[in-house]
Amino acid sequence: MLKDRLKRERYKDPNPVFDLLCNDLKHLNSGSNKVLIPDADLGELALSSMKFRYGVKEEYALLEKDFEKSNNLENQGFEVVGTDFLTFATHIEFDIILLDPPVEKSEDYLLKAFELAQKQVDKSCYISALIRADIIQNPSTALQAALENNETEITFHKNVKPESKEEVALVRVSVTKATDNVHKIYDRLLATKGFEPAQTALERGLSTIVSDRDLEERFKRYPLSY
Repeated sequence: MLKDRLKRERYKDPNPVFDLLCNDLKHLNSGSNKVLIPDADLGELALSSMKFRYGVKEEYALLEKDFEKSNNLENQGFEVVGTDFLTFATHIEFDIILLDPPVEKSEDYLLKAFELAQKQVDKSCYISALIRADIIQNPSTALQAALENNETEITFHKNVKPESKEEVALVRVSVTKATDNVHKIYDRLLATKGFEPAQTALERGLSTIVSDRDLEERFKRYPLSY
């Protein structure tokens, strides 16, 4: 086991894109994880990430628009769960989302990854994305909020993609599951009413996905009292 772990930790992919996206996966908890990869092409990124984390194909959910490539992925033993990432909807929850999006859709893909991750009830999600640097340097309001509200690490890199010399940003984000966020919202609203944060399972009974507005309405309908 130690020999396998050391081998994994020393692995370096010859493709700099894959190496950047995946080299932090070796530090994640091993075991059964569900991994989502959009625009999977012929599965190269999935295969690379498996070497970093010693994963198996059954853990992967891939999306691919091209019919022949999709068939190729299934013939390799991967599960193809859809085609277009930006319209993708699912009840599957993912531990990891790996993104190497089309350059012109960098922000759209990253925001979509946030959307999927923030809806998850049972699992927190780790996003690793390689996108245009200017998207991060001058983020939209929505992207800036998503980055600031989650545990985010950003590094900038040059000469990563052979077809482009543009600087890229490696964005690594840990998104907590929605139920954790509900507890934070609930505690924040308690504080605005002058109450201490909830401490018991009963007090934390709001364990479903509800919005700030929903919680505000509940306080109005059922005011707390000493």
